[in-house]
Amino acid sequence: MAAKAAAILLLIILAIMLQGPTPTVSQTGGGGGGGGSGGRQSGGGGGGGRQSPSVPNFDIPPKKCNLHDASICKSFGGPLTLECCGYSCVDTSINTFNCGKCGKVCKFTELCCDGKCVNINFDKRHCGYCNNKCPNGVMCIYGLCNYGL
Repeated sequence: MAAKAAAILLLIILAIMLQGPTPTVSQTGGGGGGGGSGGRQSGGGGGGGRQSPSVPNFDIPPKKCNLHDASICKSFGGPLTLECCGYSCVDTSINTFNCGKCGKVCKFTELCCDGKCVNINFDKRHCGYCNNKCPNGVMCIYGLCNYGL
């Protein structure tokens, strides 16, 4: 029983660590992308793909936005899911405080995967982390495919 409790606590801590800080995106949008964390996608160079939320691009200050100039978030080659939330450009496909749209906050036990709040402890399409799909007929329990079998 103690082993199960320890495993659950470890998964909760891991989920919190994977959420990381709110991503920031620089004006250039390119750069190296900075290696993903915990199943999240990282951007490549040149085209300015999705940046790892825990490794922002700090080569120049991040873009600030406001409601009068919200288009600035999409003007520098970042992901199409960048939105102006408050005064910062955020990726609404992975941001747990702005999941899918500005202001939509995921519950404590959820992560934002592809713009939807999902419980990574029991979702067989996002088991343990985003886009980790369990094989057909296999359940996701406590963030693990086939837990306890």
